[in-house]
Amino acid sequence: MKPAPKPGFWLVARREWRWLLHDRAARILIFAVPVFAFAVLTAVFSHPVIRELGVVVVDADRSDTSRMFVEQVAASPNLGIVERPGDLASAARAIRSGEAIAAVYIAANFERDLKAGRRPQVVAFYNQQFLTAAGVASSGLSDSLAAAVENAASAARGAPQAARIGSLVAETIVLVNPARNYAQFLLRALLPMVLHVVIALAAGYAVGSEFRRRSMRAWLACAGGNPIIALAGKLAPLFAIFLLIMLTLPLILEGLLGISFRGHAPMVVIAAMLLIVGYLALGALMQLLVRDLATGLGLTGLIVSPAFGYAGVGFPVLGMNAFALAWGAILPLRWYMAVLLGRRRGGYLSMSPRGPSPRWQRSPCFTRCSRSCACARSRQVHPE
Repeated sequence: MKPAPKPGFWLVARREWRWLLHDRAARILIFAVPVFAFAVLTAVFSHPVIRELGVVVVDADRSDTSRMFVEQVAASPNLGIVERPGDLASAARAIRSGEAIAAVYIAANFERDLKAGRRPQVVAFYNQQFLTAAGVASSGLSDSLAAAVENAASAARGAPQAARIGSLVAETIVLVNPARNYAQFLLRALLPMVLHVVIALAAGYAVGSEFRRRSMRAWLACAGGNPIIALAGKLAPLFAIFLLIMLTLPLILEGLLGISFRGHAPMVVIAAMLLIVGYLALGALMQLLVRDLATGLGLTGLIVSPAFGYAGVGFPVLGMNAFALAWGAILPLRWYMAVLLGRRRGGYLSMSPRGPSPRWQRSPCFTRCSRSCACARSRQVHPE
């Protein structure tokens, strides 16, 4: 006769694992929801860099110089000319209909005024309603218009003139995400955002089910009457499942989208473990406080749902008010994002040991800026 299993942590964990495999709602919440969300988000960001935003061009001059100007705008990788109407009213209709996000107007007598040195004006309009696309369109228009103006001015002057000695040249260097790859920024943040809601709800569902459909007495009996062991054993299978899912996220990003991670892996793994523990504890706490499955899940969703808005990803932390800072500080997602994106930026800025440092990293200005940032961070960590 097989002896009865000894009450304790492992008996509670085995009981919970068998329940997770046989409960349909638990399987859907823990496995189906993350897989569906990851598939949808990966499909959305299958083209991670925004290209060919629609632009309409109104060329009222129709000269050789204006055509060269339009060709320069069309050469921008971020922009694509979808229409060339004859007036601004047609361009406005194209923007309102969503066919284009921006319009460029070249005034009449553009070539004549340019050759006469009268500084003709080129006007660009863009729809600010869609912030991300509008930012990309604005940047692409600025770059292409600046290049087009320079080329048109050079052609109007004829032979290139010698540069004056002592002219000031400004150089802008993008340190992080120079290609504007939104998959490595948004997708890396959205996947944990979906998962943190699932973790909290799964913990609440597992604990809350004991109050309605399962037996609280049998749960405690498996733990030998110890509530701490009972709670730890119940949440242990969920912790293992979600930790495995968190560890597969980099494989999804690198295997499907080619987004590699070069940060400090042990630190990110520890942060992921703390994130899972924090939201498992939050979901269980809500159920233990209200002792009702539906009410506890509602309170849990109310707390964790707005976490992404306060995580400092879409809206900068420096611009938040006191309530947003306090709300974000009590949620584990905020600190996990700080570690994840902070180590990601550190991976981008890491120096290759086999190659020389870039010229801008050897400059005195960059050295002084790095030392100033290090001193400021040291004062924050070790205040006097």
